[in-house]
Amino acid sequence: MSPEERSYLFQDIINNCQYILKNDPIANDARSYLNSRIPSNFQNKFEFGYFPDNINLSYLTSLSNIDDLKKTGAVYSKTISGGSSLTGHFNNHNLIFPFKDVYGNIISLIGRTLFDKEKQDELQISKYKYSFGLNKELYVFGLDKAKKYIIEKDFVIVVEGQLDYFSCVCAGINNVVALGGASLSRYQFFKLRRYTKNFMMLLDNDEAGQRGIAKSKKYFGDYAKIISKSLPNEYKDIDETLSKVDIYRREQVVNNLKEF
Repeated sequence: MSPEERSYLFQDIINNCQYILKNDPIANDARSYLNSRIPSNFQNKFEFGYFPDNINLSYLTSLSNIDDLKKTGAVYSKTISGGSSLTGHFNNHNLIFPFKDVYGNIISLIGRTLFDKEKQDELQISKYKYSFGLNKELYVFGLDKAKKYIIEKDFVIVVEGQLDYFSCVCAGINNVVALGGASLSRYQFFKLRRYTKNFMMLLDNDEAGQRGIAKSKKYFGDYAKIISKSLPNEYKDIDETLSKVDIYRREQVVNNLKEF
């Protein structure tokens, strides 16, 4: 499958999942969650959709061609008790959105689970799930939108998760990208290095995040100026910080991120 065909098929899935999110009762919980986190105008900008669980998969297959869904790995046939059952790749990660390369082509879908941490541990699933075959270390989430702002401001803000990215953009911070983890890979660094030599690391307030900042400075400090910004100790990441602080403190946090 060519990159163009893959991007087209992913876009079709996103469009249909957006329809389900906006119109179907099965997406009520996802809508409530999303409305509590992201303003409605940004929900459309980020192309959020709802991918049904296996019980309700017919909601999607009635809108998207099953063969096309199978081509992307979004659904697949699973043998159960001698029979075959259609299974969704994002069965437990129903809130989905596109992952685009620097040119705006969709290279993957990302699913975000609506389960809390206790349920995630019980099911042994992670918070996010990507389409089959994606090596996320080769790409930078949000770079397609952020690159012009990175050039204008001559620095990039690097966060861990996609929700951290969404929160920053909603707060008016546009020169931001997400790694999808706590480690800046060599490929990600040099993709960003094309646009600026100035990196502001804003990783999570935990051991993994602080270790990721230290590694970035150690391995890439000779090729760029890498600084870190601290978050209030009581919050685990920039997403939680921006959603929970009062208006005055939120403004302070945002202003602190606008200057390198």
